[in-house]
Amino acid sequence: MSIAIPSNYDYWVSPTDNYSHENYQESVYTPQDVINPENPLTFNIHGNDKYIAVSRIYLYIQGQILKRNADNTESNLTAEDDKSVALCNNMLHTIIKQVKFILNDVEIISSNNS
Repeated sequence: MSIAIPSNYDYWVSPTDNYSHENYQESVYTPQDVINPENPLTFNIHGNDKYIAVSRIYLYIQGQILKRNADNTESNLTAEDDKSVALCNNMLHTIIKQVKFILNDVEIISSNNS
């Protein structure tokens, strides 16, 4: 008499992973507080019965460059101003100091300040 072991108990073969999904939904989250250079920019993503693909989380930043006038008001750049304004290299590195990713009150990813 021989005993057959089902293939799902074969420990010497790598299991196949199934990463397929039935649908895809993109969500937009805005910061919890007003943007202030002194405070961290915090987003709260509430959990539900959906899977969140952490590797596909991204940050979309939109900005506008304004000029400060002599009377301390701001206005749009003119064509002449546009000739003397340029973005610096690695612009986002100058804006973002540190990134933390916290999941269920546990810090998953943290960038350092160096």
